[in-house]
Amino acid sequence: MRLHRYNTGPSWHNLFRFPATPALRVLAQLGAANSAVSAVFGIGSATAEWKLDNAGFALFAEIATNYDRQLRSAPLWAITDASERLDRFTAGMSYQAPMRKRA
Repeated sequence: MRLHRYNTGPSWHNLFRFPATPALRVLAQLGAANSAVSAVFGIGSATAEWKLDNAGFALFAEIATNYDRQLRSAPLWAITDASERLDRFTAGMSYQAPMRKRA
């Protein structure tokens, strides 16, 4: 499959000329989830009713199911490493582990 370029710089729309990869599907899901949450905030601030609609609920259920599937097959070291990176990130530190000195 050839990628036709209409300009000299990279373009996001060129990515979608290829079949969707799992990474692109996840990015699309996260983008849709962000939109669903934005809609909840918009409607909630106007009506004081904070809830996902059926489509938003189904989307978050699909995302959670996918992550559950990944957690079942991930080795413990990968989960521990990701948890430590998240802790560093939320503490405002670099998510990368500091280099350890070797004896």
